[in-house]
Amino acid sequence: MPPPRFETWFMEGTLEPYVHYVPLAEDCSDLEEKMDYYLAHPQEAEAIIHHANAHVAQFRDARRERLIGLLVMRKYFALSGQLAAEPSPLIRSRAVRNNWA
Repeated sequence: MPPPRFETWFMEGTLEPYVHYVPLAEDCSDLEEKMDYYLAHPQEAEAIIHHANAHVAQFRDARRERLIGLLVMRKYFALSGQLAAEPSPLIRSRAVRNNWA
């Protein structure tokens, strides 16, 4: 992929070229060259695939991702002055149940 230009929930800023992905030119004009290289060097390709899969694995826990999303929304509401005095029952009950309080 071309080097990431935006930071999203996927944390692209933590991805390292040649560790998590093979960097391509913006117009992908070097795709064939990179494909030929990694076809000739499969162990290097497999190492990159392994690191990429490890990066993705942290996002596969749906429960954790939902909790993080709720906490991000809570922080947004707090910073924008929209937060109620008490946290929502959903966040409070999950935090207590999971010892996150």
